[in-house]
Amino acid sequence: MIAAAQGLVRNSSLSYRVVMFASGSRGNSLLVAGPRSRVLIDMGLTQRRIVADLAREQLTPKDLDAVFLTHTHHDHVGDAALKFCWRHQVPIVGPAENLTVLRRRFRPVVERLDRAGLYRTLPPAGHHVSGLDIRAFEVPHDADGITLGYHLTLGRGNGAEPLRVAVATDLGEAPPEVLGALASANVLVLEANHDPEMLRRSGRPAYLIDRIRGADGHLSNSQTAAAVAEIVAHQKPGFMSHLVLAHLSQECNTPELAQAAVRPVLAALGSRAPRLLTAAQDQHLVVLSGK
Repeated sequence: MIAAAQGLVRNSSLSYRVVMFASGSRGNSLLVAGPRSRVLIDMGLTQRRIVADLAREQLTPKDLDAVFLTHTHHDHVGDAALKFCWRHQVPIVGPAENLTVLRRRFRPVVERLDRAGLYRTLPPAGHHVSGLDIRAFEVPHDADGITLGYHLTLGRGNGAEPLRVAVATDLGEAPPEVLGALASANVLVLEANHDPEMLRRSGRPAYLIDRIRGADGHLSNSQTAAAVAEIVAHQKPGFMSHLVLAHLSQECNTPELAQAAVRPVLAALGSRAPRLLTAAQDQHLVVLSGK
């Protein structure tokens, strides 16, 4: 059973920014920024693309506190991300299992990061960066190592209600413990990967279709809708302000189909329904900006 989420994001002097740089099978990265902290969740993009996206936010690589990794698939982290972190002296943080996988794949640059103290293991109890608390939770997915979702709390201890952001972009199902972590978010970024009929007709090999549909693969639109229904049923109305559907397959889904699956769940909330957005592979999406 998901514990009921309490409290709302109230007006304050704090400014928050949540921006999806890219979401999809060709690269993923999400910026979460508070008054005193700026982190990326994943960096599956080229160095040039990351620098350009940061510049659009009036940031430089030196402004980043860290990059947090969800898992080891190439569209979430690769050689370019590690070289970016080395070049700009940005810590890269992940669970020990995933850091071991990346060390095996990219040993030379990882050893440089390690010597510089920039290759950091995520503590089991989470991580704190300048007014930003980051807690990880494991999700079912078939990457080498383990796959994580993240719950980020910004603004705690500043006399205002904090902003809570949860991210889960690669998972084959949403068991109760994952739903519990997602239910405490004001801003939820959740995978809606494929439409089952489009996947069936995609011409992909049977083994790949089975992998995507499996418990360690990716959420379908209907699975995402079911997860959202479970989450909002255990939240105070209005607690979630933004819902972002992410990691849509460009071949086996459309934004219209993904949103159509979720809208009936949100319709029951009336005026208290969260703003529904869809992240894209090649578009810079500002999810939230302001106080």
